[in-house]
Amino acid sequence: MRKQFRLPSREYTTSARRYMREWKKFTKAVEQRIGVRVYAFDPNVAVCLPGSQCSAELPLWVARKIAGLDA
Repeated sequence: MRKQFRLPSREYTTSARRYMREWKKFTKAVEQRIGVRVYAFDPNVAVCLPGSQCSAELPLWVARKIAGLDA
């Protein structure tokens, strides 16, 4: 059985390359929209302000709205 990876689109893939590419594109959109740095992802998105110790964990559905993927 092949390992499956969950994409930010909620779909699954068996390609580790596609998994990393899709999450990187997604996290860059979140970073640009709200001026944070994403330091962890899947299943949620963990963010912090640049140069700060403060952090927050966003559920995937919130991060998708921020990135403009959900209307």
